[in-house]
Amino acid sequence: MKITVVGIGYVGLSIGLLLAKEHDVTFFDIDNKKIDLINKRQSPLKEAAINKLLCKAKNINATSSEELAYKDATFIILSLPTNLKVNKLDTSIIEISVSNILKINKKATIVIKSTVPIGFTEYLRNRFHYNDIIFSPEFLREGSTIHDQLYPSRTIVGNESRNSQLFLDILTDISVEKDSPSLLVGSSEAEAIKLFSNAYLAQKIAFFNEWDTFAEMQNLDSKKIIEAMGYDQRIGNSHNNPSFGFGGYCLPKDIKQLEYHFKEIPAPIITSISESNLLRKIHIAKMILNSSAKTIGIYRINSKKDSDNCRESSTIDVAKLLKSSGKDVIIFEPLINQKKFLGCPLINDFNEFIKYSDIIVANRIDDALRKCNSKVFTRDIFQYD
Repeated sequence: MKITVVGIGYVGLSIGLLLAKEHDVTFFDIDNKKIDLINKRQSPLKEAAINKLLCKAKNINATSSEELAYKDATFIILSLPTNLKVNKLDTSIIEISVSNILKINKKATIVIKSTVPIGFTEYLRNRFHYNDIIFSPEFLREGSTIHDQLYPSRTIVGNESRNSQLFLDILTDISVEKDSPSLLVGSSEAEAIKLFSNAYLAQKIAFFNEWDTFAEMQNLDSKKIIEAMGYDQRIGNSHNNPSFGFGGYCLPKDIKQLEYHFKEIPAPIITSISESNLLRKIHIAKMILNSSAKTIGIYRINSKKDSDNCRESSTIDVAKLLKSSGKDVIIFEPLINQKKFLGCPLINDFNEFIKYSDIIVANRIDDALRKCNSKVFTRDIFQYD
């Protein structure tokens, strides 16, 4: 079976490589550098499991030709970015892609993997008078996309297409965990599952950050209390490690989209999540400013430990607050190859960074910081994300 994946990001590349074990997979992207790398079996992304699969992949090719990509495909999977535009998701790239697909192939089932507003897939079916458009959410974590595809918590596919069950079976086939729930639901329900799942995770992060703020101000042992709470299986031990705030590509924008959906519906919990996240970053900055440090060193600005993504990074927001207070701020970030970032000097030599920093601010700590532990400011209690 020919399957086309549109968008060579973490979602698209990971699912495409796994599908290629049983199917002929074509990757489409407008970025010719990515196309060349894929055809050379080299990954444009930094995830070890993706690199390992890609170098051995046989049934794949990549192209920037829509004609070659869409023609004769049974399934066309859209894994394209839907960034925020005026506090809601910008879905224009999805609409353009669907329009272009239908000019070439009016038999394929179009599967949307991108995060979209609730009701968007139904809107597309009505706009293009084409029923074979469905939504299938992804629940992948940065840095472990292959693992999460192989061991899904659940697999969900919109039920409106004649090929919905077939696509659900295909996704089940590529997973190792065969006993995880597989569900056919309406695409609008599937869209809601995605957004509300991320909202719940963001709310849980915000809750434990608020608790950690309280513990710090009341001189309580945050670690012991969080550990004890986690023994209750209804609470558990995920998303409970204090941080500077949630960030990354998914959670902040998904919360904003839900806020937009709730603009005429009373929803104090949903609308408070972003505010809580902002207040946490302000509190973290105040804690750092209360120290006697003259030069503040920011260690890594990625949005998650071991990630190459800096989008919506809480550390960047904290750094901006510190910089605006008039403090001298320096940054150590190997991902950025320039002399300054946010108007702050970038120090490429780690030993020099330690030397010049009176305090080292780290959202997440790692082994490199062990030798300067006395300088480190963090709320990373459990050392996991």
